[in-house]
Parts: sequence; structure tokens; C-alpha cells
Amino acid sequence: MINGKYYSEDFLGILKDKQFSSEDELRDYLEDQLPKKLNISASLIVKEQTLTAGGGGYFSERADLVILNQNRDPIVIIELKKKLTDGSSKTAAIRQLKNYCQRAGVAYGIVLAPNYCRIFQFHGERATSEENYLPELSTIKRPEEKDINAIKGELEKVNRKLDTISRREIERASLPSGGHINHARRNQEKPPSTSNFWVWIGFATIGFLIVVYSLGYSKLGDKGGESNTNEKTATTCNIKGNISKDGKKIYHTPDSPWYAKTVISTSFGERWFCTEQEAENAGFRKWQSR
Repeated sequence: MINGKYYSEDFLGILKDKQFSSEDELRDYLEDQLPKKLNISASLIVKEQTLTAGGGGYFSERADLVILNQNRDPIVIIELKKKLTDGSSKTAAIRQLKNYCQRAGVAYGIVLAPNYCRIFQFHGERATSEENYLPELSTIKRPEEKDINAIKGELEKVNRKLDTISRREIERASLPSGGHINHARRNQEKPPSTSNFWVWIGFATIGFLIVVYSLGYSKLGDKGGESNTNEKTATTCNIKGNISKDGKKIYHTPDSPWYAKTVISTSFGERWFCTEQEAENAGFRKWQSR
């Protein structure tokens, strides 16, 4: 890390002289090591995360690793590969990462293998990687947060414009034909109707922007229907039936070391079970310590 930035060498250093028999093993290793490297809570790095698109739909596949912010919104997506050697495989991995990031509204993505690392920042249809670094995680903003800041800025502009118009109209109404301010007239006469017109226009504009701002802010707090379902189901049945990226069905009891990090996505066939027998009848096998 240099000047608050993480470069490709920082991520490759974690994997230096390491060998992995599968992507699952690589993913588990990074899930353990990245929180230490990035100085964040382990709960903010999740594997095989189901991402939601802008319209609320789910992806057909899940990202290998996702880094979350304090609101548990995705801010960095990591696409893992056991090994990348030729140009076509690298291009395919980058294309997959770009698809994830653009559809989920995530600005930063990383393609990572023990022998290869590229860091991208995505802007709409264009990906830039000239600097090839990841900034301090606390500085990465979600698109919704940027939109709200823009709305706040517009509100301030409207307020300043309204104040300027009101003062100008009042001063204009107070000027006699000689061009000097008639303070007696200012105190006795009301501003002309044009002043009232601009005041009402200003209030209407402010009201509209406040409504838009409120809607945008409430969207930030929306965690999606699936997480609510998880919480509701977990109160009655606390065994998690997880399906890995390669199709393995494993259930985790509360004493599993991966229990807290396992996220149930019912859209992928994952579910909660009330008993271990119920999980095994459904084709899931119990977790095993490594």
C-alpha cells in the first residue's frame, strides 16, 4: 500500500509462492487473508455473493469475492482464476468482471490469479486501468451516494438563486424614479406580484428536490427482499444449505466456522433447514473442517 492506494503487487504478494489445487481453495485463502491486508472486518468480505442488478433482478452467476462497505453494499468485485496464461482467458475474465461491475453499479473490480492481477475502474461502458490501483476503501462511493450529493448541491443552488431573486425584486420595488432607495416606501409597500411569483416557484422547486432526495436516500437503505427472507426463515430453522460455485451442496450448522459468512440465496436453490436429516434428504452433506 502506497499513499492510501493498493496496487497489483499488493494482491500478488498475498499469493506469492502459494499453490492452489482449485479456485475454491484460492477463494477460501483470500477470504481469510484480504481482511488483514486491507485492514477491514472479515465480515465485509464475502464469497460467492449473489449481486442484484439495477432493476432488482439476480445475476445468473455469482461473483467470487465481494468487498462491502459499512452499509454492506458492494464496492469492489474480485474475479478469481486458478491460473491465467493466455490472452483469451484473460480477456474472458475481464469481460466477466466488467459485466458484474456494470450491472451491479460497482466502480472497482479486480481480476486476480496467483500469476496475474489487474485492477479496473469502470465508467459506464468504458473500463480504465492505466493507474492500476485500488483507492482507500472508505473513499469509494456507491452511485446512489453520488446522486444524493448531486441533489444536495442542486438544492443549495436553488436556495441561493431564490435569495438573489427575492432581494433583487425587493430592491427594485423600493427604487423611486430618481434611482435612490426610498426606505419609507420599502417599509410601507409590499413587493410587486412578480416577487411572489418567484417565491412560489422557488418553494415548489425545493419541495420537488426534497422529495427526489428522500426517495434516493430510502433506496440506499434497501437491502433487498432476499435478505429479509433469510432473516425471517433463520428465526425458525437455522441450518444453512449452501450451493458452491461448482455445484457442491453443503449444509452449515451454527458451529460451522463458515456459518456467519454463508449467505443463503434462494434464487440459486439454496435454503434453510430445520434439521440435519432434512438437509441430507435434500441432497446436502454436512460441512467438514479442513
